[in-house]
Amino acid sequence: MLRLAHLAQEDSRLPATRETVGSLTRVVHELTSRLALRWPTVVYSARHEKTDRAEEQLEGIRYVRFFPEPDRTLGAGWFRWRNRVARRLGVAEVPYPRSAAYYWTYIRRVARHVAVTHPEVIHFHNVSQFTGPLRRAAPHAALVLQMHCEWLVELPPAEVAARLADVDLVLGVSEHIVRQIRTAYPEVAARCRALHNGVDTARFVPRDAVRTAHGPALDALRARLGVRGPVVLYVGRLSSEKGVHLLLEAFARVRQRWPDASCVLVGPDWGPLRRVAPPSADDTIDGDYVGRLRRLAAAHGDRVVFAGAVPNEDLPLYYAVADVLAAPSFHEAFGIPAVEAGASAVPVVASAVGGLVDTIAHDRTGLLFPPGDVTALAAALELVLASPDRARSLGVAGRERVVAEFTWDRIADVLAGYYEDLVAGRATGRAA
Repeated sequence: MLRLAHLAQEDSRLPATRETVGSLTRVVHELTSRLALRWPTVVYSARHEKTDRAEEQLEGIRYVRFFPEPDRTLGAGWFRWRNRVARRLGVAEVPYPRSAAYYWTYIRRVARHVAVTHPEVIHFHNVSQFTGPLRRAAPHAALVLQMHCEWLVELPPAEVAARLADVDLVLGVSEHIVRQIRTAYPEVAARCRALHNGVDTARFVPRDAVRTAHGPALDALRARLGVRGPVVLYVGRLSSEKGVHLLLEAFARVRQRWPDASCVLVGPDWGPLRRVAPPSADDTIDGDYVGRLRRLAAAHGDRVVFAGAVPNEDLPLYYAVADVLAAPSFHEAFGIPAVEAGASAVPVVASAVGGLVDTIAHDRTGLLFPPGDVTALAAALELVLASPDRARSLGVAGRERVVAEFTWDRIADVLAGYYEDLVAGRATGRAA
């Protein structure tokens, strides 16, 4: 029987709870809870010293947790200091997530445990630097690296190629990510596969079902948000690559036709992205990005609502309030809100970039527009809001597509098939 080790994002705490916000934490939780029904599964994650046990068995999963200190404080702090000095001296910066020192202590704690438990498959996310310690700890295990971002093509190719040589399967969260990796590293093209994110279609349901099941809670949310006309919803991180400023510019045009319209922004301010490449001119907008958004929103008074971070369990209510979801990103590896909206039968207006092209069928489940085009974004939003019948048709088709292609059960089945093929192939290779 296959023994699986799954390494969550280095700052994730698992299992996910009602308060969990991070999408990657949710991905690991949903996948491992299903994979554990098939095979013995160990999940490694970060530990909070006062509230988390170092190890426990929950619902068939063995959770093993390690303190992310001193890496989170000393490592990140040292690199911030080093790069401030580098900028003054005109020396090249080395972002912490790019460094071999990234969570150096944490991954070695995990590796020591892996060396004792001997898993057959080790699945980890985004950080290619973890390949070396894991390979040394488990020389006979199959290593699976899943990419939820574009880090592999932002890093120096020689660094990445050396790491990928030790990886048995590279997963990209969208066809966009897979194409990038295959183009940049053709030597591993045959080992690359797509594995989309999913959604729980039993929780994210059409608004009529939400109204039936949670009418009073939905009324309370509408009252708290102060919505009284059409609602344009945004869900995601408040950072510049998500294009939220474009949405607010387009919303000004929407309000010329619907003065009572509301724009509800759901998501945390996490500041600038953790980049593996040095900052560029495009990153300067992130300095006080939420401040810029608030200045853009000021002209609309209470018609723009900053809802902040919302627990995953509460998101279905927000989709039930919405008439359309806007996803105006400049870059998007996948875009989980687009499939959550689809499951909720809410039409989506999105940039034609990255993984959004995988999840949205233009003019069938939503509308795609050229990234950065405020006029096209405003026109698409107006098109959906002006035609309730068309909006309803887009929403129904979106729900049907998500149920057919993007449920967590289906995604877990695809991943399980990848594991089985991988282990069988390695066994055949050993036999030969």
